[in-house]
Amino acid sequence: MKIAIVGPPGVGKSTLATGLFYFLKILKFKVEIVPELVKYKIYRGDDFTQLGFDIQNTLEQQGLEEIFEKGPMDFVICESPLCNGFFYSSFYEKMEQTVLEKIAHEKINSYEVVIQVHHPEDTDYQQFGRLETKEKSFLLEQHIYKIFENLNFKNKVLHYKIGDDIRSIIEDLILILEKNKVEMKGRKEEFSEAHPQ
Repeated sequence: MKIAIVGPPGVGKSTLATGLFYFLKILKFKVEIVPELVKYKIYRGDDFTQLGFDIQNTLEQQGLEEIFEKGPMDFVICESPLCNGFFYSSFYEKMEQTVLEKIAHEKINSYEVVIQVHHPEDTDYQQFGRLETKEKSFLLEQHIYKIFENLNFKNKVLHYKIGDDIRSIIEDLILILEKNKVEMKGRKEEFSEAHPQ
């Protein structure tokens, strides 16, 4: 089950991803994290203004997600889902936003769950490892969730902010996984009955 963690910079997406990874591993689930490549590119000093940067980054991110798509994972936690390129390119009005919008619409429903991470109240914004200021991060939050509504996501949306009890998110994820397994088993049985060997 692919989980997309969506939100602006500095709200705790990576913190949530590592928390989910830790607790789901302890509970003996097969779980992996697809890291946010852009974070490494910030540390490396890449030029984010270069034409095509967001498309290239999205394709690289997609390559990482595809590694786990056919594997035996219970949960694949995606720190930077494939809609992120569209969120940022449209915010900064980049030329490639049309291509990235198409990718976002095509890929958004490949995630069974989207966790929207919101700005916590009364917490410091850590500028380290980020290009955006705290003020710009708040503007991005409004932009991201407005754009997200137009992507026609058909699956489950959960909400989180740092300080919330992570157990409720974990319980929801486990329930969704179990429901998906029951539905899949039912479909296999229906197919077997309709197409006996």
